[in-house]
Amino acid sequence: MVFNNSTTNCPFVKSPCPPPFPDLAELRFQLDRIDLDGILSGLKGRHSTGRKPFPRRPILRAHLAAYALGVPNVSALVRRLQNDPALRSVCGFTSRLPHRTTFCRVFQFLALECVAQVEACFGNLTRRLAELLPGFGQDIAADSTTIPAWANPSRKSSRRNPGGPADPEASWTRKHSAQDESGEEWVFGYKVHAVADANFNLPITMTATTASRNDSPLLQPLLEKAESQNGWFSLGPGSAVMADRGYDSRSNNEYVHRRGAAPVIHKRKPSNGQLHGGIYTTDGVPVCLGGQEMMYVRTDPESGQHLYRCPPEGCRRQGQVRGYAACGDWGWEDPKQDIRLFGGRIRRGSPQWREKYAKRWSVERMFSQWKYPGRLERHRYFGLAKVRMHAMFQMLMSQAIALAAVKQPDCAAL
Repeated sequence: MVFNNSTTNCPFVKSPCPPPFPDLAELRFQLDRIDLDGILSGLKGRHSTGRKPFPRRPILRAHLAAYALGVPNVSALVRRLQNDPALRSVCGFTSRLPHRTTFCRVFQFLALECVAQVEACFGNLTRRLAELLPGFGQDIAADSTTIPAWANPSRKSSRRNPGGPADPEASWTRKHSAQDESGEEWVFGYKVHAVADANFNLPITMTATTASRNDSPLLQPLLEKAESQNGWFSLGPGSAVMADRGYDSRSNNEYVHRRGAAPVIHKRKPSNGQLHGGIYTTDGVPVCLGGQEMMYVRTDPESGQHLYRCPPEGCRRQGQVRGYAACGDWGWEDPKQDIRLFGGRIRRGSPQWREKYAKRWSVERMFSQWKYPGRLERHRYFGLAKVRMHAMFQMLMSQAIALAAVKQPDCAAL
């Protein structure tokens, strides 16, 4: 069988797709950055009878290579290995190739039994990146992305799940859509929740859930998981946590502030369109008696309170004598009274706050890279355990690619 070398008629990847034969020397260098010994230790001792099993290291390297090459599934990976001697050499195959079912069994065992080993491998890569990249882990962005299930939600599976959907762990969620005029679409599948470094577009930790799981309650567990997995990472003065309005809650803002970091979380607007408490805008700016937003003057360095006063141009009360005092309202606001409204260590709505929040898009760019040229959305896995391992492999390979890039002397930036 001859592998189709066309970028427009690729039989395994939706068009357009990357060239099927990239620089495999670079791929070898990327795979060599990953220490697989810990994962391999979890795969040993499972074959006491029968013929000698295939070495697991080449199978693991082949699975990881599929994410770098954009190979969409195991069948396409096996066909690629059959027709590409250079790729077989990079992965470490020295004799005949295992059958497709062997690749599937290894992946299934990893998904069910070796999650801790894969997370430890990822933590080792992240630690090495933190040693090489200045300021890594200081600005944190949190977000989630959906992974459509491979199963048809209306399809039934009489053998595994009589009377139910083919993937019972998947669920529906509503997300923003750039293609639909209504701006929303429904997706049946799963979610990947991640915290990433906002300066280098690299993940620090992640978790996978069914698609209907809400984002906001997972922010604190994700930050705690990042600290438990990475001894070098901790929230504190000088760090900031950026997230969209899906993570807006009093508990999330106060948690980040209490840990010493600055919460930069977009605030939801009131459903009735009124001011918060009848006084404050969404950015925590007080409104004077004349109905105008007051102007920020300064922050007291000792108390941390913000001083606001009426704008210089005044308001409708200016010049009025009867019924109103002279225009010139002013007042001090204590952010500790409502961290969610005022913003904590960085005043909500300030130029510094907006500059930090603009970095939140780094996690969106990271997810885009995982989806294309990566293969996050292209999979054939059922169940949360396999989808989680699928996302972890994609994350693991993105770290290895970044580490390989930063180690090259002629690479100034990722």
